[in-house]
Amino acid sequence: MKTEYNYSDILLQPKHSVLSSRHEADTKVEFGGRTFNLPVYPANMKTIVDENLCIWLAENNYFYTMHRFGTDCYTFLETMKSKELFSSISIGVNENSYDDVQLLNDCKLYPDYVTIDIAHGDCQKMKEMIAYCKKMLPNVFVIAGNVCTNQSVANLALWGADAVKVGIGPGSVCTTKLKTGFSRPQFSAVLDCANFSNVPIIADGGIEHNGDIAKALVAGATMVMAGG
Repeated sequence: MKTEYNYSDILLQPKHSVLSSRHEADTKVEFGGRTFNLPVYPANMKTIVDENLCIWLAENNYFYTMHRFGTDCYTFLETMKSKELFSSISIGVNENSYDDVQLLNDCKLYPDYVTIDIAHGDCQKMKEMIAYCKKMLPNVFVIAGNVCTNQSVANLALWGADAVKVGIGPGSVCTTKLKTGFSRPQFSAVLDCANFSNVPIIADGGIEHNGDIAKALVAGATMVMAGG
């Protein structure tokens, strides 16, 4: 068994800097054909984001993903389109999510980003939902997850995912590792998945301090999701 690491186990070594101020640092990131001000965005949880926050983030050029719990994605998309803002929604893999995708297709109301968000992303239902989204929602950028191994990332990318969310059990409110026994130290998970991935990696979970964001980016993440 090899040694694996959480963010708290890792320290970064500084190198020579040519910046006279930290304000000179360019923190912009290209993601899904758009450039955003920061490589960080809030977790798509009902207790973290709502429509008003998503609107503010989009207006100020930050990425977001609207949660899927009790959300009318049709009305949310209409709102974002009417404000000429990019749209980013979440769905699951159950029948209700298929109905939502069908409705959006019927109404020609296409989101820019769709996050297919389930606890164990490397499964047949995920494969089927990715294919369905790609078929029904033209030009959509599909984010799929969650997984924690490079083989799972490879599977999701093969199925058509444009980005993959990495993190099984590292979140402070996540009970997965306690109830199922499945998890992986997050720094090692991101490092492993990013090293063997040809799609962007989103480090999801385990962020306790600002420095953990830097560690996730050093490990190879393109974006970092934080709930706290």
